[in-house]
Formats: sequence, structure tokens, C-alpha cells
Amino acid sequence: MRLRSIIWSAHCCQYRLAGVDKDDATRARIKELQDQATLTSLSFGRNVQEGGNTVTVENAAELEGWPADFLEAHQPGEDGTITLTTDFPDYLPVLTFARSSDLRRRMFLAYNTRAYPANRQLLLDLLRIRQEIATILGFAHWADLATADQMMESAANMQAFLDDLDHASKGGAQKEYAMILEFAQSRELGLSQIDAASRAVLGGAVPAVWRLTSIRRRCGRIFRIRASSRACWRPRRSCFQVNFRRIENPDVWHPSVERVGSLGWDGARPGVFISTCIRARARTNGFRRIR
Repeated sequence: MRLRSIIWSAHCCQYRLAGVDKDDATRARIKELQDQATLTSLSFGRNVQEGGNTVTVENAAELEGWPADFLEAHQPGEDGTITLTTDFPDYLPVLTFARSSDLRRRMFLAYNTRAYPANRQLLLDLLRIRQEIATILGFAHWADLATADQMMESAANMQAFLDDLDHASKGGAQKEYAMILEFAQSRELGLSQIDAASRAVLGGAVPAVWRLTSIRRRCGRIFRIRASSRACWRPRRSCFQVNFRRIENPDVWHPSVERVGSLGWDGARPGVFISTCIRARARTNGFRRIR
């Protein structure tokens, strides 16, 4: 009965969102507004797709950090400048590899101002249309309407969830930001903060080895190699009904590598396994790209 009630409530919610309980004139108005919203959204997206911007590189110092194939594909024009577009094949490499913070900022602004100011009025129109639809259907605003048939059920629940998420993650995020900023300041003197334009190059590739080293160090303190090895074999012992015994004085290529023999309940040895416990060194390739 509970499942039937849930299904019934979901169907009723869908009917309500479609305006089935309204009179003919109101339903006609809702359809008209929905058609307007669809056309406005399509126009907005088309303008973004077709309204790309360009960024001009005049200073050769701004080429530092670019991958070799990217440089080869962007040769200077007759005036000695390089023109970049806001299409992803240009946008992502610049924000990911460019050492020049000014170039990253210009590219970031160019990308995020596509179709402006053409789309400004379209966005305002879309907000107005959605608010009118929400009001007709009995909702305070569009956010409540959009979440009515979702697990969150309301904009208030969504906001509460985001607040809880922010509270739970903010402390760790602030610590990681401080760590990344400290490292970035050692590479870019005078850097006071990591802005949105530098997030990819400083927040992604740069601290990768820091995270790896930190995790490796912490795990080394928490887990003991041999104890971890035994913990790996224990569930297999009960699952496959075999015993595992470490082979003494194994002929292996590293002291931390062990050989483990599997023994059936009848004493037979079905096989031998190699357990590798070598601690991997942190790679530094991510740093070399942007030094």
C-alpha cells in the first residue's frame, strides 16, 4: 500500500506541475509561457555557442608553459601576435598550462562573457517567464517548482542540504586552500590568492604530488605493511577455503616483496602469490610542466 501511495503522489505531483487542475484559459497560458521559455532558452544557448570571443597574445613571455603541440598549432600571424579563441581546444590548455596569470585571466573573462550583452535581456526574460509559471501553479518561486518532483522536494530542503555540506567540508577545504596557496606562492612571488582563472593550473596539477606524499605518509603511519598484507589474505581464506602461509627466504627482487603460498585444507599447495609492498615514489611530472 505504501508503494502505491508513493506512485499515486508522484503522478498527482506531475499533473499539478502540468496544470491539469487548472481551467482551460489558465492551461493555455501555461502552455504559452512554456513555449516562450523553451524558445528563450534555445536562443540563449545558441548565442553562447555562436558568440565566441578571442584573446590576443602579444608578449612572447606569455607563451611560457604551453605544450609543444599547442605552440606548434598556434603560430604568430603577420603582425607577430597569436589569436586564441574561447573554444575548448584553446580555452582548456591556456587555463591548465599557461604560466602567465594575466593571460589566464584574460582567457577566463573572455570565455565567461560570451554572448554578452546580447544574452542579458534573454536571461531576464527567462527569469520573468519562469516566475510567472511558478506563481500560476501555486509556488512561491521557480526553485520550489523545479524541486517539487525531486528527492529534495523543496528549495528550502535543497538550501539546508547545501548549508550542511558547506559546514562539513569548509574546514578541510580551507586547509587544502592554504596548502595550495603556500605552494603557489613559492612559484609566483607576490601571489596573494588563487582566483578562478588560476584554479586549474594551481589547484590541479601543482599540488598533486603534495596530496600523494601526504597520503603516503599518513597511510604509512596508520597501516603496517605486514599487518595490511595479512588483512588482504584473510577474507580470501574464508571465501575460497584455503590457508595462506608466507614463504620464508623467498627469491624476490626487493626486500619488501613477499611470496605467499596457498594451501588447501588437504595440505595440497594450489598456487603461489606475490605480494608487492614497495612504496611508490611521488611523481613530479606535474611540477615540471609549470616551473
